[in-house]
Amino acid sequence: MNAPAETTEIVLPDDVQPASFHALPQDYRRAVMAINRCARVDDAKGWADKAKAMAVYARQMKDESLFNAATKIRARAVRRYGELLEEIQPAKNQHDAGARARTGGGTSRTNAAAEAGLSKRQKDTALRVAALPEETFNALVETEKPATVSELARAGTKTRATRAPVVDVTEETDGDTDTRSLEEYRAGLKAAVAIEGFATFVRAADVALVARGTRHDTSAALARRLNEIASWCNKLRGELR
Repeated sequence: MNAPAETTEIVLPDDVQPASFHALPQDYRRAVMAINRCARVDDAKGWADKAKAMAVYARQMKDESLFNAATKIRARAVRRYGELLEEIQPAKNQHDAGARARTGGGTSRTNAAAEAGLSKRQKDTALRVAALPEETFNALVETEKPATVSELARAGTKTRATRAPVVDVTEETDGDTDTRSLEEYRAGLKAAVAIEGFATFVRAADVALVARGTRHDTSAALARRLNEIASWCNKLRGELR
């Protein structure tokens, strides 16, 4: 992993110190369970903030394994507080939000996010991540190079714009700038999910068992499909270089 352009001193929360970082990836399942149990937006945000600090530290230490673990945990924490915000019925307008506050009729998404210390951008990002189907989210996160929060948000966006906006390099974009068209991004996402799904199958499948279980009258057609897949993969590999 490349070192950041500038190295600055990191001030971490008292309960998130380098000595304890490596316990989190080793206990990833417990971390996920804890995040899933979060019933408050600010609790889930706390996990996201700690994971972000851990990712910054891991990048400076050039610890790719720790960085990937932190990226996964942050993604799941952001998705969780997005899910909690989704459970709140959005206010129809400012008057509706004000009326709720005056009558005790519940808070609005905007107010709940603000009370948890989230900016509007963070709130919108979380809602987009939460909008991803679980299967798609898991395919993008549970991989050797997990998707960042900004990548997940772009995948979950419902915009109909023909071009994806150029993203400013700020705290909320994980430092990446993306000028792909929406069509290009969706094509890449669709392929990534399909390839990851097939790779998961391949790792668990017994080739000899699959061959024995294939009907003789369909083996020729299956061989043709395999040739098509191999040809397409070789082309993609060439384009990715």
